Amino acid sequence: MSEKVLAARFAEVVLPHLGDALSLARWLTGNAADAEDVVQEACLKAHAGIAGFAGGNPR
Repeated sequence: MSEKVLAARFAEVVLPHLGDALSLARWLTGNAADAEDVVQEACLKAHAGIAGFAGGNPR
């Protein structure tokens, strides 16, 4: 898959859920800075694995 297609897939699958992910991470960590770190790490992992996403509920 091309980088352009992977970027579009990431934008479609992952980005719409960032707000919810950050809210959950804030609740779990009790700290905004730690929550941002957790979500950033999750996004990096999602970006690395987006080519293997077969569909379904991304949450």
